[in-house]
Amino acid sequence: MRNAPILQAACAVLLVLHLAAGRTGAGQPPAMTSRQQDILRELEAFRPAGQGGDGGVWMISRWDTDAGLAGLVDLPTGPGNAAARFQLLEEVYREEQGILESGGEQSRGVELLLEAADIARSSLTPEYYPAFTSVDAKQPDFSVFRQYLQALLRRAETAAAGGDSAEAERCYRAAMVCGWHLTTDRSSSIVFVTGLIFKMRAAQGMTSLFLRTGDSRRLGLARAYSDSLSGIMRAFVWKANIALGEMDGFACLPAVCLVALQDAEPFWRKEAVVRLATLRYGLPDSGGTLVRRHPGWERVADEALSRVFNTDEDATVRQFALWAAQNVRPENYAAMRHDFSGME
Repeated sequence: MRNAPILQAACAVLLVLHLAAGRTGAGQPPAMTSRQQDILRELEAFRPAGQGGDGGVWMISRWDTDAGLAGLVDLPTGPGNAAARFQLLEEVYREEQGILESGGEQSRGVELLLEAADIARSSLTPEYYPAFTSVDAKQPDFSVFRQYLQALLRRAETAAAGGDSAEAERCYRAAMVCGWHLTTDRSSSIVFVTGLIFKMRAAQGMTSLFLRTGDSRRLGLARAYSDSLSGIMRAFVWKANIALGEMDGFACLPAVCLVALQDAEPFWRKEAVVRLATLRYGLPDSGGTLVRRHPGWERVADEALSRVFNTDEDATVRQFALWAAQNVRPENYAAMRHDFSGME
């Protein structure tokens, strides 16, 4: 089904869900709105420049963020697990956070990133972080990683400005390799996007460095890789905020169902599960006083969540679906006013 046109695939998924639920007289799902169809078409069409594929829908495939990486940096061969250094970042941060606002170039945290970049393997779970089976499961702190990345990049920029291109390149390589570790791990969307940011910022820094040193060959490689990562970042933001995040009128729901049931990435399926667990109760407003209802779409969301729990090939996704079914519910749901006027 992944190779079928996306609207056809979405209609098939919705029909299967309704037939499985057995809750509509004719077994037909609600008719999709124009906005739902627009999102599905964009989901099918969105493919960053330079991203090939097998002819399927790129947005629900496994994204390659490493094409071009080997031409820029040597990948590490050292022993150990780089995740040990990543976990230590949060420990040293408690002592170093005061110097990271505008400094920290020589901090212990920056040294940990440089050490991690010499280690060939990184596995966050289950040695250093628990499996991501609920939103309460401890994940790497994005803010801590971001601040140490900024300090590492400042160290590279200072070295480049002082004529020490070797030290600058070592720092940019460390940022790139740490990003490679994190995007390879893919244990959660936070881990993946943190790695993507590391690699994108490193590629931008390398572009400036190679322009300064006159290394035209690697300058072209760095620019191409930076452009590729920027396109993938735009895809990530659109998928998270629109395909999985445009709630008004249940606009994202058909796309959420497709991602939950067909996406190649477990972390995207987990993101979709959270939306399904919310949408099966309707659309609560931000003020906590009103929930907009559509029983037909709510049943679609509920059945999709059930199918993920019963059929997903990844045990952590099934566990995440169970957690979501048991724990995700709008606060004060019973006391909110329920509005059924938007069912047309």
